[in-house]
Amino acid sequence: MANEQAQPNKPRMNAYFLYLFIGVFVVLVVSGCSVLNKSANPRQSSQSEAAPGLLNPKETSINEKSTDAFAYSDAGRNFDMSEGNFAVLEAMKPSELAANSAECTIGKDVNESGIEKDKQYFQQLLSAYTENDMGTAYSFAYDGQSQEGDWKVTAIPNKLGYINMDQFKNDFDLCFAGGIRYPLLVSRNYLLFASACGTGFDDGSGLPHGCYEMQQIIEPTIILK
Repeated sequence: MANEQAQPNKPRMNAYFLYLFIGVFVVLVVSGCSVLNKSANPRQSSQSEAAPGLLNPKETSINEKSTDAFAYSDAGRNFDMSEGNFAVLEAMKPSELAANSAECTIGKDVNESGIEKDKQYFQQLLSAYTENDMGTAYSFAYDGQSQEGDWKVTAIPNKLGYINMDQFKNDFDLCFAGGIRYPLLVSRNYLLFASACGTGFDDGSGLPHGCYEMQQIIEPTIILK
């Protein structure tokens, strides 16, 4: 008799487990779809978690600007920048480069390369360029009154095949103050020079040293192309 009374409860138990199974299955399906959706849109997830405006400083900046030769940031100051082209062979004179090299070898028996860098040496060096090869001079102007003039950056094609700064500086370094073309950066495509910003003299006017301030802001951000 006990067995006969228990029989009607079995369909109810089976239905209960069936509904439980279906409920668990639905939850798993919904959860899986949510995970797949996040995996398919990783950028959306990372963008929502990252603070707005924060970018990798090694790759770009929050105020990136660009020229044909390099990218840079002026930290939102919007310094005026003008540019002009020139013939490399008109700006780079063998006699001037030889004089600069001699300035760097004062007090030394030989220069770093062991080669006497006279006018003939630089004539041979510059033969890599033709009269059609052009460089670009960039001039940054301070955004207000200043004690100093503009800060200048110059780019020429790297037809000399330099692969590091040691090679670049070995031929073009300046060993005196106030120059306009000190080696700054080298890439496969370009050689980049920068001007000096005076000797640190202050005229007592209280005005900022604009050239130096621009140099400190822009130079560390330059990425040569």
